[in-house]
Amino acid sequence: MADTTYTDGRYEQPSATSSTWPDDIDAIEDEEAVTDDTSEESADLDADSDAPDDSRLGSRPRKPITKQSAVKVIAKYAELAAAPNKHLELLATAIGVKADAVDVAATIASASRLSLGALNDIAPIAEAAAESPFAAMHSVFKLDRDQVKQVWALLSVAGIVEGALTSKEQAAAVMVAEAAGKISDDDLALFEAARQLARK
Repeated sequence: MADTTYTDGRYEQPSATSSTWPDDIDAIEDEEAVTDDTSEESADLDADSDAPDDSRLGSRPRKPITKQSAVKVIAKYAELAAAPNKHLELLATAIGVKADAVDVAATIASASRLSLGALNDIAPIAEAAAESPFAAMHSVFKLDRDQVKQVWALLSVAGIVEGALTSKEQAAAVMVAEAAGKISDDDLALFEAARQLARK
């Protein structure tokens, strides 16, 4: 029931067009402020959705390569790319990677200490073979099975031997010792050039 007022001896009801204000205007203003804040937060979340998720990038920052290191790697790649194919192939065979300037450069740059394997064994065997077949045999028998196979592989790349190495260990050593007698000074220079390519 609507409230009535007593004026000049009569009761009057409020006009239908009269406006009534809510008791708590501050509460409505606070509610509108909360709504606005929520809208702004939603907009911020939408904007952040396009940002990269750092949690997927890993917790450990990547250590950047120094400019000096980068220059060395690029310079080594350029040197390998310009080297004769035979030199690159010999070095790749010695370190056990594909005969590609990128692969060889990456292997050299990432190795704390690069092992050239049988590439270091060629010269001593050739020197022994120059003395006598017996000295060559003695030199080769110091090598293990894998080293003998690697020496044969290098001799094959250099064109000094052909065919496959026998699977019999002693016979394989004899084959390498006999082949060592065919190594010329030009061949030794070829192997040395491949060794020099391995320098960082």
